[in-house]
Amino acid sequence: MAFFFGTVDFFEREILNHSAKSPLGISTEDKMYKKYKTLQRELLHDFVCDEKIRKDCLVNLDFAYRNLAGQDYLSGLNGPSFHKGSQCS
Repeated sequence: MAFFFGTVDFFEREILNHSAKSPLGISTEDKMYKKYKTLQRELLHDFVCDEKIRKDCLVNLDFAYRNLAGQDYLSGLNGPSFHKGSQCS
């Protein structure tokens, strides 16, 4: 199954893949948070795109992380800016 960059599914997969490949001895929560912060930093500083796309991607990243972390991701968020299968571009 293909995931398009910027979707909630894409970010969930990236975070989970990183958690699975990281060294043992580090908690899954710490691994997920580290990847979340890395992706966030890349979107903010390295990703060249329209500002609306950047904001949409950041919202989807936050939604994906909160979803995986088991937090109440609807508090403070109205959900992702587009549906799970939608692209960020």
